Amino acid sequence: MSSITKETFKAGEFIFFEGDIESHFYIIEKGEVLIFTKDQNGGKIEIARFKDGETFGEFALIDTGTRSASAQAVSETKVMKISS
Repeated sequence: MSSITKETFKAGEFIFFEGDIESHFYIIEKGEVLIFTKDQNGGKIEIARFKDGETFGEFALIDTGTRSASAQAVSETKVMKISS
């Protein structure tokens, strides 16, 4: 059963982590999200940034594996979380 919920994340707060197993994605209503992975020394490697109206995390609906990157709010971010 699908569901849609609204969530708010403060600047710096993590939305999900690399390795998590989830079956939902997000639509940004307002804010900015950084998608990144880490190098061998624990440093961030930026993959993408998403802003108002953009989506992220949709691979979780297709791929049954773990998250391939982490997502972190850059500013206060309001999202719609769509779960399958």
